[in-house]
Amino acid sequence: VDNRDALLAELGRILCGQGRVCVIEFRKEQTPMGPPVSCRLGEDDVDEIFGAAAFVRVDSFALSGNFYGLVYARQGNNA
Repeated sequence: VDNRDALLAELGRILCGQGRVCVIEFRKEQTPMGPPVSCRLGEDDVDEIFGAAAFVRVDSFALSGNFYGLVYARQGNNA
């Protein structure tokens, strides 16, 4: 994403009530497919990016051996 701030602002704008954002990313380790490890984001990196935009993580899950998923809500709407 070229402009993370704009993306996060738009996500915050369009999410209504109990809306959620799900991020699916390659694990930050070598896998049989995907971009170089240096181009991947770890879970802590994604938490930091979304936290700075007033989102909180409300769930996480493994998605095969290559991916992970993180679910975020706007701060205050994580019930």
